[in-house]
Amino acid sequence: MDKIIKKQIINLNKIGIDISKISTAMSIEVDGIEYLFSYNTMKITQQWNKILLDIMNVSIKTYNYDNTIENYSISEIDKLEIFIDIANDIIKDILSIININKQTIIYIEGYSYGRSVNGPLLDLVGIGATIRSKLYEYIPNI
Repeated sequence: MDKIIKKQIINLNKIGIDISKISTAMSIEVDGIEYLFSYNTMKITQQWNKILLDIMNVSIKTYNYDNTIENYSISEIDKLEIFIDIANDIIKDILSIININKQTIIYIEGYSYGRSVNGPLLDLVGIGATIRSKLYEYIPNI
């Protein structure tokens, strides 16, 4: 690889986001330093959060999602509020680390249309669209 191309790749903000309704993860690499994040609906004392904290330096944020709400409208509003909270936290974390004057590459996992049931797929699209719109809104060199 050409030295100029290598330098350009190294000089980028690199962000990877794996979007999920109950456990979204993000990694950010800036100047060779990697930052890891988990945004999930499990208690901080839950087994997987404890494992993450024990083996890696991961910033974990948790959200209180109540999937037992029977009223459809209230349930949808509750999900939307959590999606917005997660998207806002992702943006805050990104902006606290990256240099917005540098070019930024963001890798986001696509939707698994073939394997998801309609309800979860719509929720994935909902949280994905919320996060994507915030990224586009706040990161100028995306």
